[in-house]
Amino acid sequence: MEKQLNKTSLKVNFIFNTFLQILSTIAPLITAPYVSRVLGPDNIGIYSYTLSINSYFVLIAGLGTASYGIIEIAKARDSTYDRSKTFWGIELITVITSVVSLILWFFIVLFYDEYRFIFFIQTFYILAIIFDISWFFLGIEKLKHTVIINSFFKIMGVIFIFLFVKTPNDLSIYILILALSTFLGNTSMWIFLPKYIVKSKVTQKDLLAHCRGTLIYFVPTIAATIYTVVDKTLIGIITKDNIENGCYEQATKIISIIRTISFTSMNTLFSSRMSYLFSKNMKKEIQFNLSFALEFIMTLSFGAFFGLCAVSKCFVPVFFGEGYSRVVIFLILMSLLIPIMGISNTIGYLYYNPSGNRAKSAKILIFGTLINCILNVCLIKLFSGIGAIIASVIAEFIITYLYIKQSDGYISFNQMFKIISKKLISGILMLMTIIVISKYLVYSILSLIIEICLGVIIYYLGLIVLKDTFALGVTKKMFVSIQSKIKKIRLC
Repeated sequence: MEKQLNKTSLKVNFIFNTFLQILSTIAPLITAPYVSRVLGPDNIGIYSYTLSINSYFVLIAGLGTASYGIIEIAKARDSTYDRSKTFWGIELITVITSVVSLILWFFIVLFYDEYRFIFFIQTFYILAIIFDISWFFLGIEKLKHTVIINSFFKIMGVIFIFLFVKTPNDLSIYILILALSTFLGNTSMWIFLPKYIVKSKVTQKDLLAHCRGTLIYFVPTIAATIYTVVDKTLIGIITKDNIENGCYEQATKIISIIRTISFTSMNTLFSSRMSYLFSKNMKKEIQFNLSFALEFIMTLSFGAFFGLCAVSKCFVPVFFGEGYSRVVIFLILMSLLIPIMGISNTIGYLYYNPSGNRAKSAKILIFGTLINCILNVCLIKLFSGIGAIIASVIAEFIITYLYIKQSDGYISFNQMFKIISKKLISGILMLMTIIVISKYLVYSILSLIIEICLGVIIYYLGLIVLKDTFALGVTKKMFVSIQSKIKKIRLC
């Protein structure tokens, strides 16, 4: 029997996705000040180093099935039989690769004396990959289920951290709470699955086809994962300094949160829609969505970049407490990655992936990753964490440049200049203003709030004065919406 899917509007999906991303942002923002003070930079460094090693095995378990799965399910979503067969084939591949990863992982657990118990706890992250079917719901654009489950376990995770993490000796408990939250969240999503699929036989031919498909996505996923965790691994190996790694971890955590708000959530949401548009060869809609996404993401990214540079000196001591002064310089330098990665992430998710140019994307990412690894080895020896940041900025800039150059005209350097020029000017104006104002403020929560609010206002007004197309469009829609509501109130 055919199970028809009711199409969920992009607006509804955006609301659900935004809610989850807000919660994903709030959760670490709530726990980070507490955890950083209770565990201290040394324990945070141990957590960062061990998790970076675990990430390689999570990568092997995933084998690129998440990115591949979203696109393949999106293509097959109109037929129950097709989407069921596609789902089971991809899921079986995930089970096989996860078992292989677990076998390799246990060699690490058994033969790595230092941090053995922590590594054992982190096994749950690999097990969680087997049950992670969020890609299926993203593919059929049913975000409600993933949002409900993830929201529940994120909230429970926050509660348990405050209840059970009390001293520096509770690092293992902290890691267990995080790992179990991920594992239980993924397994719980299976409750909703029977509504959308049926039993389906998977042939060896299907498995081979999916295996080839996932490998295409696995290569850039390797590059992306190594790119984001190799620096933490190398800082741990080369410097032997857990405090340096702890400060680096805190800085990357803030950048990761801002990236999620600025572009990751938006691109993840749009990726399945773009896959559908490319499959139907709807070129005008593709160009519109890509242009809109870049305008939206660059507006947020440049605001976040200059804003973070401006408030870091006040933010770090207020947010993390004592012992994290090194985070200030890390944040200022890392913030440059926000707009650079915003461009590459958007083009990758909304052009290269859905258009079938993943192989081209993979070559670019591999090239960038090799540069990043080489620079990391050289620069971390000289500058520790700062060297890792310099390596990341150079590598990411090269990736972004090549992404634009080889995008077959879907995005050009001239177009990017038009999109970012006014945002760049407005951001510099905001930065200069806050630097001047901050000289008259004492580091406190109130001062931080004043700096952030003032920065948002100046950045927004700067865009309006410069007549930024996107900012003017948003402002116009806001006024129309307000006027409409006022008319309704008057009629009542």
